[in-house]
Amino acid sequence: MILLCGCKVKKSIVPITSNFSADIFIEYEDFSCEGNIDFVNISDFTVNITSPETINGLKVDVNADKIDANYKGLNCTNLYDFSSVSMFLNAMKNIDFTTDFEYDDGKIKFDDYEIDIDENGFIKLIEFDEYDLKIYFSNQRTI
Repeated sequence: MILLCGCKVKKSIVPITSNFSADIFIEYEDFSCEGNIDFVNISDFTVNITSPETINGLKVDVNADKIDANYKGLNCTNLYDFSSVSMFLNAMKNIDFTTDFEYDDGKIKFDDYEIDIDENGFIKLIEFDEYDLKIYFSNQRTI
């Protein structure tokens, strides 16, 4: 008798959490915007919004957990709860401080969100279901 069984093999993969750049598309409830991110590490990254036109030019800098926003000469400093940016920052911190991942069909699940990554470790999507927030990443490259 031959016993055949189908097993789903889980792979371990290390997500890329430093020195990358990507285009981003953010959906929050009925609002969406797009731009790009230059991510050195969890203490040093910049988000530039390019669309929609009403917020084109919005720049958000994160430096040592301090979030600053600049838009057409208006500066807001020491923001923390800055919507998707602070949620993204917290998600990246969780990835950095978790040592072992179960990479199951390209997904890593946490309590409040799920991260889709590709076979190279680049993040494709972070989805926060409870907040109706999705952050899509494309055209990732190392910097």
